[in-house]
Amino acid sequence: MPVFFKHPNMMKNDIEKIPAKECFALYVALAAFVLITMPSIAKAQSPHPADRWIEDCIARDSSTAGMSACLDGGYRRWDNELNHVYQGLRGLLNQHQKEILKRSQRAWIVYRDAEFETIQALYGSLDGSMWRLAAISAKVEMVKARTLELNMYLESLQEGR
Repeated sequence: MPVFFKHPNMMKNDIEKIPAKECFALYVALAAFVLITMPSIAKAQSPHPADRWIEDCIARDSSTAGMSACLDGGYRRWDNELNHVYQGLRGLLNQHQKEILKRSQRAWIVYRDAEFETIQALYGSLDGSMWRLAAISAKVEMVKARTLELNMYLESLQEGR
């Protein structure tokens, strides 16, 4: 069943018909683009090197297979950054704080794994290669969010000392 959209340049009674599947694909692609390329609004800074790498990689190969490979590479970069930030944060903590951080990180890993399973179950059940991109993008964003969260703690401790 088609979805009906009104475009601002259309006459009052003109209606443009766009099939819902195509419309949704455009929304997913736009959302992935915004999530990957938009710099941090909170800090108004240039994109993180991992995001910049994804952008540059996609600019070189914007095919579905290319974007998938770029997002996989971006995931690895964010995961490496997460481990780097985690170790940096641990270096500033006393033994009690390290144990609390370790417990928190282990709980997050359990949550992450369950969420990845959900992402795979949901997106994996859908037809079309765009859903693989949506799944990878969701995983990238999840690891990125945790990295930025731990980095906020790290920067706070560095500034407070």
